Parts: sequence; structure tokens; C-alpha cells
Amino acid sequence: MSWQDFKKIVQNANETVKLGPKVEFYSFGKTPVLVVAPHIGGEGVEIHAEGRKVTINMCEWGTDILAAVAAREIEGSLLVSRVPRNHCDFSRSPDVLGKGATARLGHTDLKRPVLLKTHTKNEYLPLLKSFHQKIRDTNPRFILTYHGMMSRKFDLLLGFGRRKQYIGGLRKAFQFRYKVAMQAKGLKVGVSHRRLTGESDYVLKSHTGSVCVGALVEFNKWGRPAGQTSPTGDYQELAKDVARVAAEWVTS
Repeated sequence: MSWQDFKKIVQNANETVKLGPKVEFYSFGKTPVLVVAPHIGGEGVEIHAEGRKVTINMCEWGTDILAAVAAREIEGSLLVSRVPRNHCDFSRSPDVLGKGATARLGHTDLKRPVLLKTHTKNEYLPLLKSFHQKIRDTNPRFILTYHGMMSRKFDLLLGFGRRKQYIGGLRKAFQFRYKVAMQAKGLKVGVSHRRLTGESDYVLKSHTGSVCVGALVEFNKWGRPAGQTSPTGDYQELAKDVARVAAEWVTS
């Protein structure tokens, strides 16, 4: 992720609010779409895997840039957490903060993903509650949560919950996917059926319903180089494509 690139994208936001350390809200206009990047913060966690010591960073590289260009493109809103995920996972419920949750994470040098503990520090509870209150105050009609995934056959996977409840059912899930794929210029867009469905994404589970719909959006690591490099141009366009479809979904 490039902090300098991110700041350039959000510098002309109509509204900037710091909810607390490393949690920021930006509004670019009145489009009722909120883009959330809950896992941009990270720190190295050392583990033993496959017979050696490995340091895993839980940060989903580049999702702040992807979320920011998307929100700016449609004049929507943006909510970003840079708190390390192992301390507080902003896609998890406040009710289980401090009890620990399990995340299945990959690593470029490992053959298989590993299970790591997240959401472990109670002191983040006030900030986590403020985060969800800000979502309620924003009152979006569509919520997109932008995440990163390891290498799969798709550039982008859409998750709508196990029964596709976040978007209003299976037919609408594939309708949304079709609209994104039509704009994606050769990139592969899929709907996840089992993994990465968004079933455990508390942002979507607690803030979508009859008035607000939503989608979990997973970007392959191909277009999200680790470290200080921003996502590739085609992935930034893909992030905008998803947001444009969401904006049209609720304003047409």
C-alpha cells in the first residue's frame, strides 16, 4: 500500500473524519454507497509453518487504494481501518472482541494457508463501536467491503452471504456479477459459493437488510503487490467498476 498515493486520492474529499487512531472516514459526495476497507492495518506475526519460521503480515495490501479510488469515482463514502487485524478485526462483531477469532491466511512462500488468532484486544471496543455507529450515521443503501485474497482463478470474487441474502437472493447476485463483468475488460469476475461468501463479515451482516444491500469484494493478490506499491491500474479500474455498478443499483 502506498500511503502517499492514498492521501492524494482522498485529499479533496468533502468531509474527513478521524474516528480514532488509524480509523478514518471520507465523504466524496451524496451517492449512498459506502466502501469499507477493514483490513489495511498489519504487523508481522511470527509463526512456525511447514518446518520453518515464517512472518505473516495480516494486512490486505492495497485495499485502501482500491476502496479510495472506488469511493471517489462514484462520489460515495469511504471507511478505512489501519488497526492491525490481530488486535481488532473490523469485520468481526464487537461482542467477541478480546475472545479471539480465527482467520485463515495465506503467505507467498507457504503451500497452504494457516490459521491465526485475530480480534484479541479489548481496549479497541470503543473505537469498534464508533466504527459501526459511523456506518449507521452514514445511512448507505449499498455497502461494499473490499478485501484481498490469495491466488485463485478469478481476479475478483463477489460474496453475498451463504444464501446471497446481502443482495436479495441468487438471481440478483448473478445480475450484479454480470454487470461488473461487462465492465471488467477481460478480467475474471466470479460469485463465490462456499469460500469467501461474506457470511462472517459483520459489517454486512449487521448493516444490510430491507433498505441497504451489500457485497464482499475479494481482489486477487495478482494486482496487489505487497509493500509500498499501489495496486495495478487494471485492478484500480476493476474497483471502480464494482462501485459504479453499486451506485447504479441504488440510484437508477
